[in-house]
Amino acid sequence: MLEGPQLRLRPLAARDLEPLAALINEQQHYGDELRFQPWPLAELQAGYARDGLVGETHLVLIVERRADGELLGTAHIYPAHPFCRIPEIGLYLYRPEHRRRGYGFEATALLVGLLFATRPVPKVQLATDTANRLLIEVLTHFGFVQEAVLRHVERRADRWRDYAVLALSREVFEQQRGRPEVRFLLDPLFGEQPPDAAPAPPAPPTPRPPHGP
Repeated sequence: MLEGPQLRLRPLAARDLEPLAALINEQQHYGDELRFQPWPLAELQAGYARDGLVGETHLVLIVERRADGELLGTAHIYPAHPFCRIPEIGLYLYRPEHRRRGYGFEATALLVGLLFATRPVPKVQLATDTANRLLIEVLTHFGFVQEAVLRHVERRADRWRDYAVLALSREVFEQQRGRPEVRFLLDPLFGEQPPDAAPAPPAPPTPRPPHGP
């Protein structure tokens, strides 16, 4: 389980399956820039029964608000692409009222921190519709850079859509760990201060016992 000031990222539990399926399948919340991909409850239940949606090559985490436990979305780690062996992440806040509240940045920091803390990979990446400006803005703010545009990836709303591929290198991630708004999120994952963090103040000297007569 990963926790930040506002969010908790945790593995799915059986009690999550029905409300999660209902949330994912609310097509009216997706808008033009997001692909609606139904996830029927039966398929979700089958995946959970198989491995809890946690494996060596894949991971699905619940994103919930710490204050009241409200289900906000899901965070994903997908299998590495065969041609580059780089894992891909996904982040979904399904309802518009849960966006532009800092949740995306916090969830991205926690998910990316988990990947770099547990896997020896040089970078992570994400692909999204070029019209998904909000997610691209969040990723860019965290240090992701756009590496490519994949033309005509899918046809949606009567036209072909392009996808942007954004990536974050381990070197840039280490620099990001020095930012105050990121440091306190990630230090518990790594168990140490980031390289450019200020050293901890020295401990006060141990008082000496008074001299005898």
